[in-house]
Amino acid sequence: MKLRDFLSDDHNEHSEAGNPSVKCNAISKTTKSFNCQLSPDQAIELARFLLEKAQLIRRNKIEDGAVQLWNVGIDSETLSLGLMSLRKGPRRKKALKQAAG
Repeated sequence: MKLRDFLSDDHNEHSEAGNPSVKCNAISKTTKSFNCQLSPDQAIELARFLLEKAQLIRRNKIEDGAVQLWNVGIDSETLSLGLMSLRKGPRRKKALKQAAG
């Protein structure tokens, strides 16, 4: 089954469970790195949510499903989890900007 077909059913497991989130002890971000610090309880909660989403993909035989983990906002210290389609192929390369001459 494709992810889009799974999500098109309004009563699928993912829609009913939602996108869980975990409040982290600390998150620091720069343009080049992301660092997340979790207490033991927060780490267990995050691991449980990751496992639940991965098992949902396998249980429903979603062939192009991936578990997504994200954080939005400069001051946010929360990680959220959800589903998305697997990337096809290598990471897209950005064109280099030429210096004005």
